[in-house]
Amino acid sequence: MNPGEILDEERQRILAEGADRVRELWERAQAAMYGAMREAADEVDRIRVEVLAMTGVEIVAELPEKVPYVMDVPMGALAEQAERCTHLLAAVELLSPHVQHGSVRTVGAVLKTGVDVPTGAMALHWLRQSKFYAPEEVAL
Repeated sequence: MNPGEILDEERQRILAEGADRVRELWERAQAAMYGAMREAADEVDRIRVEVLAMTGVEIVAELPEKVPYVMDVPMGALAEQAERCTHLLAAVELLSPHVQHGSVRTVGAVLKTGVDVPTGAMALHWLRQSKFYAPEEVAL
């Protein structure tokens, strides 16, 4: 079929279906990748426990950091990171008097004693939305 021969409605349907198929494929690939990462992290934890039990020494896993070249970053990934950064910056703005280079004070300490409860709750919300940090229930 020649692209000029299809009706606008049909063209829109084909485009929407194609976009849905591509999005579903990327979502499945991302889920598989995260699953593999979780399995690897679990195996690392098992090895660390085993070595600690046998030697009394706790080993620290240094993860290699692979960062894509700028020209290889998909625009969708860039949009997702921009959204995450927006959330992070919203939290930083709320906590701005406490956000200082070199500070070792934790977010938890600031939320408990450095800001009022509504500000702390909103900052925590934005930090969670940013997905830069592990949720408290799975933090190691």
